[in-house]
Amino acid sequence: MAKKLLTKEAVTTAAEAVEPAATRKQPMRSARRAQPPAAGTVSEPAQDIKAAAAMSGAKRQKVFKPSKPAAASQEGGVPAGPRYFLLKSEPDVFGIDHLAASPDQTSHWDGVRNFQARNIMQTMRRGERCFFYHSSCKQPGIVGIVEVVREAYPDHTSWDPNSEYYDAKSIEDKPRWFMVDVKLVERLQRLISLEELKKHDAPELADMVLLNRGRLSVQPVTPAQWQLVLDLAKQTPDSEHGVAPTASRC
Repeated sequence: MAKKLLTKEAVTTAAEAVEPAATRKQPMRSARRAQPPAAGTVSEPAQDIKAAAAMSGAKRQKVFKPSKPAAASQEGGVPAGPRYFLLKSEPDVFGIDHLAASPDQTSHWDGVRNFQARNIMQTMRRGERCFFYHSSCKQPGIVGIVEVVREAYPDHTSWDPNSEYYDAKSIEDKPRWFMVDVKLVERLQRLISLEELKKHDAPELADMVLLNRGRLSVQPVTPAQWQLVLDLAKQTPDSEHGVAPTASRC
């Protein structure tokens, strides 16, 4: 299967490049079974409480836990509603045509080797949708919509020595990289180019990750940004933006 060239992005900053806890040496578990009292002695309740407090206060290593999708109702100030994403891939390596030709129009999204992109991918849940974005081509832009059909699981290409995405620090027992499975939902009526989005003055796009951190291969998209792109896809581009190509080719 053709592989996505999603790894050709700069390594993130030190703060983003922290390795997942699974790859670091785990501390010894501090909780042990209590030893029976020596013959002729009586266990003191105060001593038992003190020992339990000491064990519960032992330093624990932080483990990455993917964030949960927003609840169906507003709780704790978190707005309810669907979540969306954007996935970038080079069309000559794995484009929307390749996905359309895959069995059941479904494929795993492998090759992500950026820690922030990986962490975002790990938050994806089944049924959530993503824009398919053609990158590193003559006219990059959004060409279609895919749906997550399998949540994050280990990317097997990372421990394959014959893969261009091989990572010696990622092993099967302690995977470092993950992928999701996506299914093609639809092609957009026309390509929404990066150039067109940059020229658009809609306030919804002011903080769009694509326009501010364009090299990130897996990105969140707000509901307002999602709807704006869908609306643009139904319109004929004006002369300022030129005539857009069809969504099937880049």
